Amino acid sequence: MKRSRRQNRRGFTLTEVLLVMAILVMIGGLAVVGFLQAQNRATRDAARSEINTMKSACTQYRLQLNRFPSKLDDLFTPPQGVTPSQWGGPYLTSGSKFDPWGNEYRYEFNEQTLEVRITSAGPDGIPGNEDDIPAPTEQQ
Repeated sequence: MKRSRRQNRRGFTLTEVLLVMAILVMIGGLAVVGFLQAQNRATRDAARSEINTMKSACTQYRLQLNRFPSKLDDLFTPPQGVTPSQWGGPYLTSGSKFDPWGNEYRYEFNEQTLEVRITSAGPDGIPGNEDDIPAPTEQQ
């Protein structure tokens, strides 16, 4: 009795292998996109957290010196004309004045309202557009 070609076949055809590879590539692509989105959210959340920490440090600075800092550096090192004992800092022991993308945080102080505003220019590094990160209390 003679066997048919189908009965002798072993393994997968090229079409089957390509189909499985295409499915795996699609699944991998979706996983990478999901990971990158989660990483971007985590980076933005880290910037918001750092802004919140800096605002708290500015409040501590004000309680110690009866004025807000003139710049973010004053939270790390004593400003000119202030002795270390008067200064009472550093008010930030970790972190830096740079956001997660390597740009300096922007610091503004309104003397009339006694409000401190610290912002990040966001991933693109250009201040004043939609990807900027405001202080947590200024979120909409």
